[in-house]
Amino acid sequence: MKKINVAVLSEGSLTHLLMHLSFIGQLKKIISISYDVCFSLISEYGNEVNREIIEFSGIVDNVIEKKELNNNDYDLVIGIKYLPEIIHINKSKLNGLNEILKKILYQWKSLQNSEGTAKFFSKNKWYDSNIVVWTLLNERNFFNVADITGDLAMSKTGFSFILKDSALKESVLKKYNLNECKFITVRIDECNSSNSDDSVGIWPTSYWNILIQKIRSEYPEYKIVQIGNRNVNVLDTVDMNISGMTSLKEVKVLLASAILHLDTESDYVHLRNVLKGGVSIVLWGQLPEQFFSHTDNINIVKQTECPHWCMELSDYWVEKCMYKKNSNVCMKSIMPEEVVDSVKKILKKNSELL
Repeated sequence: MKKINVAVLSEGSLTHLLMHLSFIGQLKKIISISYDVCFSLISEYGNEVNREIIEFSGIVDNVIEKKELNNNDYDLVIGIKYLPEIIHINKSKLNGLNEILKKILYQWKSLQNSEGTAKFFSKNKWYDSNIVVWTLLNERNFFNVADITGDLAMSKTGFSFILKDSALKESVLKKYNLNECKFITVRIDECNSSNSDDSVGIWPTSYWNILIQKIRSEYPEYKIVQIGNRNVNVLDTVDMNISGMTSLKEVKVLLASAILHLDTESDYVHLRNVLKGGVSIVLWGQLPEQFFSHTDNINIVKQTECPHWCMELSDYWVEKCMYKKNSNVCMKSIMPEEVVDSVKKILKKNSELL
């Protein structure tokens, strides 16, 4: 069987990268019908993330840096953030394509060249919101947006891996004294204002502390562990704060092992889903819940307070609320008591399963 080399240039966040792995896995199945294929991944992330991706996915054959990419070294080069873009193709080498792959590549190229959708490939991030609407109109979501023809059979729920390294799990949990207890993970956003209550798209720190205090008072048997980036407010009410202290490998273990994860829309929510870690309670504000959410999670969104998401709708959407009330109402209208009720449902269900 003829061997071909395919490179995928992955753009966007870690969440995008996880979706791209699903895309590569499904594309690999179709190309393998006709060729012995080797996939290289070009990612914007550092070496640690790249090594982790190879290790736990088993999908990508190798990773190279963007500066090392030479299109002529590959028979097919694909760029992807939301939609696949053909950057380079060796037509003479790929003259034995199966009919499904021919159809897929033709449709990709047609979408790139179509007057109505060519702008999606312009590298202008302000078209991201247009892509979201276009995707929802075509009855897809973030997890299968790249499956333009439907032939890749990408699932609307994403893909998953089970964390099988029991020694790693035991080591990480023991390191943080979590090996003999039940725990809940919490991640909060970095504030873009001196006052978290006014920080756009951020659930107020005061709300987080109220929530955690209520959980601890009613469920003292659970440890509350704050994880995430280093530059965030430390919650006064958590049992342990290890934000910025963990490697991606350790974060994987924590997300896969926690009874529950509390968060706003983030990479961690999607990584937990990929790892089949269980339910997350996700608070939604600026981002489109119907596009990014997992149906297995509890997704809390207050569209009655603000009628529409605002992702990439202006140059300042991250810094300034565009709603007429201009008060971060999408997040501030989600009250801690509502989240507590959802926590109770999950923990009650968990206790019934034990």
